[in-house]
Amino acid sequence: MARSVRHPPKSACVLVALAAVCAAAAPPPPVGMPKAAKIGRERGLKSNHASRRGRGSAAILRGRVLLYHLWAEDDEAAWPDALQADVQKRVRDAVGFLAHWAGRYEIPLTVTEASAGRVRSPVPIPTDSFAHPAWTERLVQATGAEDGNRLVADLKQKHQADAVVLVIHVNKACDSYNLTFYKGVGPEWAAERIVCFARYGDGRPTLAASYAHEILHAFGAGELYFPYDRTDERRQRAAHLFPNDIMRRVDPDLERLRIGAFTAYRVGWTEDLAPDLRSFED
Repeated sequence: MARSVRHPPKSACVLVALAAVCAAAAPPPPVGMPKAAKIGRERGLKSNHASRRGRGSAAILRGRVLLYHLWAEDDEAAWPDALQADVQKRVRDAVGFLAHWAGRYEIPLTVTEASAGRVRSPVPIPTDSFAHPAWTERLVQATGAEDGNRLVADLKQKHQADAVVLVIHVNKACDSYNLTFYKGVGPEWAAERIVCFARYGDGRPTLAASYAHEILHAFGAGELYFPYDRTDERRQRAAHLFPNDIMRRVDPDLERLRIGAFTAYRVGWTEDLAPDLRSFED
């Protein structure tokens, strides 16, 4: 039901970081999209790289954070005004959730938003989360930017931001995912981005919780349902310790969800990881 981050070898010059979240109705935790999990296990992918913490354009979720929206369009998908407004509301709800939990951890956090507007993609926008992510760079360049890293540098200066996440919105039905930066990934991918589809693969509108989930991924949060693990050991332990963590499941009601100790550590809200949680990292 939710897919997790994966990267091919650096020599392939490809970063494919997948963290899609399908809408769970309420308390039942996700068990992962079977097809994606199977592919991930076959490729030996990992969902919780320890080196994702504190790297890239979205290193730590504190201070002044900028979400920079790109409303991607191609021949198959455009953005009607009403739908775009609805997605913007879902994002605002997600930001409200993050701000609330930052306050619970006594973390100063101001999230601002800016937009490139509707951007015509030079290539068809894939709905295969394993597709080569070069299309996202070409989309960034279609805004007039030299590349993602240059765009992030300019945005940081213009908005006086400590961190920047590029939020690519696509009006198609697919599982959203993230392209994050960690050890072994080429420096050309340091501009961290999330790809958010307006609907899940089954056609339901993407929940606000999924937007929050993906933003947290951009800041280093890992999965708590371990889609690529070959055993249930870590999955069951996370279910016991963090049953309502937003990195374990999503919910139509954000008030049912939490940001637990492991996720708080991964996004930089705490400095130390308890010894009994270290096994959750890859």
